[in-house]
Amino acid sequence: MIDLVQLQNDTFGLLMSAPALNTVNIVRERTMITKSEVELDAVWQTVRNGRSGNGVLIEEIKAVVNSPNVTGPPQDFVLGFVCFQNGDAAFTPESGSGFFAQNLAQTVQDILHRQNIAGIGTLQGVGTAPAKDYDFINAIRVTLKIIGSASAQTPRCTPVIITNNAGSVTLTNATAGSSIYYTLDGSTPMDPTMTEIITGVVNPNATLYTAPFAVTAGQRLRAVAQAFGYNACEITNYLVP
Repeated sequence: MIDLVQLQNDTFGLLMSAPALNTVNIVRERTMITKSEVELDAVWQTVRNGRSGNGVLIEEIKAVVNSPNVTGPPQDFVLGFVCFQNGDAAFTPESGSGFFAQNLAQTVQDILHRQNIAGIGTLQGVGTAPAKDYDFINAIRVTLKIIGSASAQTPRCTPVIITNNAGSVTLTNATAGSSIYYTLDGSTPMDPTMTEIITGVVNPNATLYTAPFAVTAGQRLRAVAQAFGYNACEITNYLVP
């Protein structure tokens, strides 16, 4: 599994340490989301080495599946960098960072294109375009990507086998150490102890399978198996005849 947080951190470090950007504030989008006190305009207003007016926002990384029918699956990782210019403030003598947004975007692309990120892949420049979602300021988005490969996907539990013997149902699963959860009302089978803050138990109609149980015609039995170190299997559906 690719560590996307580390990938974002690595690009942050590369830009922060680039001499060409030593007067430009660099911010990770994750930091802005988790620290509500950081306002968006602080990206270009924050002073770095005595200057401000420009900033770069490293957006959260997007993973795009390019071959959905292949185990893994193979993914491309798309990285966005929004380069801001706060009007003429960026060129104020003695205090401006000195970049037009377009030039800042080209500098970011120049620094990162063909940069190898160990264990993940090589960044490839895709291009630049106006960041129209920031239409209140001069902003250009740089897009780069890493063409990924299939990773070792966590194995899945085997499907649950349902045996109906004259109205008495037995559930079995071949994955060692697995637990089977089921419902009889068509709802999602899951661990019945799972809770959330607002509603309490997520699905009170879910049950941990421990022994054969009785069913009646028309019930919609759904079952799933889970085990430590495995992904859940597909949900087995069975309409009781």
